[in-house]
Amino acid sequence: MKKMKRLVAILLASVLALAMLTACGESGSGSKSFAQQVEEAYMQNVNASMDENSKLQNDATIRNRAMAMLDKIDENGMIAAKDAIVFSYGVENGEQVVTMILAAQPNSHETNGKVPAIEVTAADLEKLKNNNDPMDRPNGTGEYKAVGIAAKTMSNGKTYVAAGITYAEKAE
Repeated sequence: MKKMKRLVAILLASVLALAMLTACGESGSGSKSFAQQVEEAYMQNVNASMDENSKLQNDATIRNRAMAMLDKIDENGMIAAKDAIVFSYGVENGEQVVTMILAAQPNSHETNGKVPAIEVTAADLEKLKNNNDPMDRPNGTGEYKAVGIAAKTMSNGKTYVAAGITYAEKAE
């Protein structure tokens, strides 16, 4: 149980680090290509902290789950608090595996059961592209197994992102 708590703490810190790379604000022109650029910029930041042989692709399963979360964002950029984070864990191949996907601003306050989604603006995208601070790597024997990033431009012209990470560590 102690090890699982440590796994959850590492994973939450990693997902929050991804989410903190963006800020609130007004969106630019908002287009599908902008959303793709956001996904690519997030993946570049993730892979900046990886060894050359450990680089990750945008995992389709996690990305699809993240995209489903983005579909729940309303026209005001809010998502139900219960839908803003997905968490799963288990044991696979002798490893404790934890996956967490986040679609809400970290440390945001709930209003009428909703929290603000993670909006990405053109200025945020530039910060992502120019970020020289790679995401912290996990301490201990664990490793990131998969990362999924989904970005979507809504009908209001704003683009939102959801990020997920799977972390695994040898089971005791």
